[in-house]
Order: sequence, then C-alpha cells, then structure tokens
Amino acid sequence: MRRGRRRREKKKKKKKKKKSFLFLDLDDVYEHAHIPENVPYVLSGLDTLNPLLIIDDNLKLIGKYEETVGTCYIFSETGESAISSAYALILTIVKPLGGLNKVLKFRMATEEEFQPPAARKKDTH
Repeated sequence: MRRGRRRREKKKKKKKKKKSFLFLDLDDVYEHAHIPENVPYVLSGLDTLNPLLIIDDNLKLIGKYEETVGTCYIFSETGESAISSAYALILTIVKPLGGLNKVLKFRMATEEEFQPPAARKKDTH
C-alpha cells in the first residue's frame, strides 16, 4: 500500500502547472496616451505573433514579442513590516515569483489593424 500511495503523490507533483509570467511594455504608448489606473482591459491573442490589448474600450494596442538580454525576474511585495522605533527603516518584503525571457512590447494600433480579416477583404474590392 505504501508504494501505491507514493506513486500517486509523485504523479500529483508532476501534474502541477508551471506558472507563466509576461511583461507588458507600454513605454511607447505612454508618450501618446494617458492610461488611468484600474481601468478594464482585454488582452487577447497571446498565442499569436501580435497579441491585442484593448484598454477601457477605446485605446487599441498591438503587441510584438521581444527577446530579452538575460532573464527578467519578477517579484511581489507583501507590504511594510512593523516599525519597532522611530529610527527604524520601513521595509518592504519582496518575494521572488519567477523569471521570463520575453517581453511583449505594445504600440498604438491603426483602425485597419483591428478590423477582422473578412472586413479588410470587403474594403479592398
């Protein structure tokens, strides 16, 4: 019985999904448009060469994957620690989440780029 239980535990460990992280580079967009905090967005086509990002139903962006030089590491902040005296430093605890080797860089899209392929064919005839 113990052997069977150990095999099942090993299978469960193997089935754990690996987390994926993606860095969205919006630097080129900030030069042309203001993006307010906490607005809704839709990110689609991550499995394509040019994913689409629609922010607040009016800002349409098109992305392109870029390789990084080395690995980008991603961290999460868990907040400030308790201060024991007036002279103590405020610390933020940082936890490593993972790394990535690709960046998704976005730019402003034209209306033609956001039309479905069928609509584009109708306009050209």
